[in-house]
Amino acid sequence: YFNGLQFRLIQWRFVSEILNEQHAWLTGVSANAQPLLNKKYINSGMYIGDSTTPDRGFIGYNTHAQFLESLLQSGIAGLIVFISTCFALIFFVTRRKNREFTFFVILLVAYCFNESVYESQYGIILFTFFPLFHYYGTAVKIKDLPAWYPEMNTKSNPYSIFILRLNNHSFQK
Repeated sequence: YFNGLQFRLIQWRFVSEILNEQHAWLTGVSANAQPLLNKKYINSGMYIGDSTTPDRGFIGYNTHAQFLESLLQSGIAGLIVFISTCFALIFFVTRRKNREFTFFVILLVAYCFNESVYESQYGIILFTFFPLFHYYGTAVKIKDLPAWYPEMNTKSNPYSIFILRLNNHSFQK
């Protein structure tokens, strides 16, 4: 039995061992990440489930940290790209100075420390679109809205303003 901290420390060790064994610190192991992790689980004697039930134990568990997952799959280059993405989000926060947006980005970056965000559709949508909605949704001023659309309430619906901003070229006729 592992608690959350023990499991994550084992994940760090396994990722380091896999990258050393595969000589893949620069490029990562790409699609082989999960099979190599599963092999580590089996070789270290971790619980792999019961063959008479659908229980698979630790088989199929990813690294549970996006920073670690990026390093394993794409090497140092992928980790640098991911960290650059996080810094870009922080840059957006410093430019916008919006309390809700700041809180959201802090939560999102913290979430990357305990979950592999890019390994699920939910995480990809959460990490990709919602920061953009918040960033561009709070950027439009009421004076920027088209005259034919006076009923737009910027405080209650920032996402529709984002759509207006995307289609802004069609309003300037």
